[in-house]
Amino acid sequence: LQKSIEAIAEKIKGPKGTIAFYVIDPDTGQSIAQLNEHKVLPAASLIKVQILLALHEKVKQGEVPPGDFPMLMEAARKMIVVSDNRSTDKIIEYLDREWINDFIKKLGFKDTQLNRLMSEDPPLQNWTTAAEMAKAMTMALTYTPPQGWPSAMDLMGKGERSQKLDALVPEGV
Repeated sequence: LQKSIEAIAEKIKGPKGTIAFYVIDPDTGQSIAQLNEHKVLPAASLIKVQILLALHEKVKQGEVPPGDFPMLMEAARKMIVVSDNRSTDKIIEYLDREWINDFIKKLGFKDTQLNRLMSEDPPLQNWTTAAEMAKAMTMALTYTPPQGWPSAMDLMGKGERSQKLDALVPEGV
């Protein structure tokens, strides 16, 4: 797998940017393949996984009035299924960026930072690493969502997938 992914990285690399990946076995947590896995890079929409985990935690803590559930559930669905930035911004503003960052740190992510709304332009940037995203995806796979809420994996399974990216993923991955 390592060689296959390195070949893909070589095929798609360009003069700008850095390719990073970290593939783990979700059952054992062992690394299967990696490249630049600890390099801090712009998070783009990847940070939405941690935002969803933060939203679910806030609901589990009983800090979200049930009357707000429908709006937040729909925002979460749009954030994950169609990668809607406006819906993500609603959740960030509702939870508070500082609280989300504190939650991210409590989960053990030292390099993942939410520094701006998704709709805001740089120079501020949201950051993460491939290794921390693998950890976030493993958490999303294994945690129990609040009662009545879809799991992160249920939402991700409904996402709009890119045929271009799917074509580059080795068979069986």
